[in-house]
Amino acid sequence: CDTAMDSPSAAEARAYLEQSLRVCRETGNRRDEGWAFLGLGDLSWAVGDYDQARTYHETQKKPVYYVKEVYGFQKQDSDE
Repeated sequence: CDTAMDSPSAAEARAYLEQSLRVCRETGNRRDEGWAFLGLGDLSWAVGDYDQARTYHETQKKPVYYVKEVYGFQKQDSDE
């Protein structure tokens, strides 16, 4: 039985997200770095890799908080 990650679409999605993450890091694009981590976390969750999903989602918060500080967005109670 094939897993979802064995499917070409999941593997292709992971490759694109990892490429996006590399480009964001190389260019210092912290906002989109957060979106790449979020996508990788969501994909990991979808294929059942819950530990990896948690790691990506926890890492995703760091760039988002940086953007909030730089651009002056107010932290909401729901952001916790």
